[in-house]
Parts: sequence; structure tokens; C-alpha cells
Amino acid sequence: MASDFAENELDLFRKALELIIDSETGFASSTNILNLVDQLKGKKMRKKEAEHVLQKFTQNKWLIEEGEFTLHSRAILEMEQYIRETYPDTMKICDICHSLLIQGQSCETCGIRMHLPCVAKYFQSNSEPHCPHCNDYWPHEIPEIFDPEKDREASVSKPNKKSSRSRQH
Repeated sequence: MASDFAENELDLFRKALELIIDSETGFASSTNILNLVDQLKGKKMRKKEAEHVLQKFTQNKWLIEEGEFTLHSRAILEMEQYIRETYPDTMKICDICHSLLIQGQSCETCGIRMHLPCVAKYFQSNSEPHCPHCNDYWPHEIPEIFDPEKDREASVSKPNKKSSRSRQH
């Protein structure tokens, strides 16, 4: 990553990463990220340049822009150890698989957190889902389990339909 980006661009990425990790939703708005430009070390960057840098991070699969920015799965996989070491007090861990959690659901009573695929698998056979930790009712919508085989069969039988499934990390 360092060879592709200048130091002040990496500083912007670190600040965006911090905003994403600190947020409850796993997203940071472009406005909030661009407002951090004044805090960058080294050479000053204009907001227009910072917008271009964010697009470069998106093109290189470090960030995903879905109205707001979040980490791409590449960034999560390649940076998990760094995130665990650098942000031990603010990072979130899935209580099911114990991997880094950027987006997911949490229990409103005890606060445990789970990735959406972990939620789907954990509650797949429960008609009335309850928290695995405190046993209170799980009030969130239970996502479908991602089944690549099922998706492949659907695309073979209906070749003109594209899947609109979004992947969560």
C-alpha cells in the first residue's frame, strides 16, 4: 500500500480508518473524512485532492463507497492485525466467529455484536431468535444465509437477473 500512496494520503486513510472503526455503524461520511484534511501531517492537501485520494482508495479496494465510506473486505483481511494492535479499545469483535467486525448487529440488552452472516447462521433454525449471551429476544431482522450454490442455480435458470445481495463484513 505504501508504494502506491504518498505519506499524507496514508495519513488521510488512517484518519478515515479511525472514523470507521469508532463509528457504531461501520461507516464514515465523506464530509467527516474531508473535514480531517486540516489535521494531516506534512504537505497540505486541499479537499478536492482529498476527494481524489478517497476515490483512489476505493479503486484500489481499500474503501467501499455506499453513500458513506466503509472498509473493503481487502482492507479488513490485510489490516486486521494492525487494527487489533492500534485500536484495541474501540475495535469491535464478532461474538460468534471472533473476527474483526466493522458492520453487523448487536444485542440491545447486553451489547454483544455479530457479523450479518454469523447472525444468519446462528439463528437459521430459530423462529423466535434470542441472544446467545443474555437470552433476550433478538429484535433485528435475520438476514438470509449466503449460499453461492443457490445463487449459481438461480443465475443458471434466470440468466438475465442479477443478484442484488450485498456482502457484509
